[in-house]
Amino acid sequence: MRALRRVAVRQAAGGVPAGTTVLLDVAAANRDPHVFDDPDRFRPGRSPRHLTFGAGPRPCPAERIALALAAGVVEAVRR
Repeated sequence: MRALRRVAVRQAAGGVPAGTTVLLDVAAANRDPHVFDDPDRFRPGRSPRHLTFGAGPRPCPAERIALALAAGVVEAVRR
């Protein structure tokens, strides 16, 4: 899923008031050069944790499996 829709339960970053529906484009968020060094490079275990798999009370239960599969595909293509 490329975008997530959430409702702010309290005032959020940038002054977003509580109760506001926020649309988060995770593809763009994961490429923020102010947060991630070398944001266009594929690094499955990078820190800080990227947003693709969600966070908080509803994270993706298969994050590790998906990252292992993606890393395996990249490795196979590189051979």
